[in-house]
Amino acid sequence: MKTILVLEDQAPVMGLFRLVLQEAGYDLIETDCAEQAIERSAQSGGAISLIIADITQPCFGHRRKPKTESVDSIFENPFDKWLSKGNVV
Repeated sequence: MKTILVLEDQAPVMGLFRLVLQEAGYDLIETDCAEQAIERSAQSGGAISLIIADITQPCFGHRRKPKTESVDSIFENPFDKWLSKGNVV
């Protein structure tokens, strides 16, 4: 089974990632802060196959990404505008 690290600080968005990715058979490492994601990726021992990260979080600072020499990464925008219109996940 492949492992995906998800960096997302909004609970509804993380819930959507959890629902979809676990249903598809992936193991998840959930983090809500860049520092934690960097630490968890370093501790994974190469088990992470993909990183999905919300790079617009305040704690991410738009500067640091988890070091992923051999890991694919997706850096996504949060669903702030969509959620702010009253949509529910």
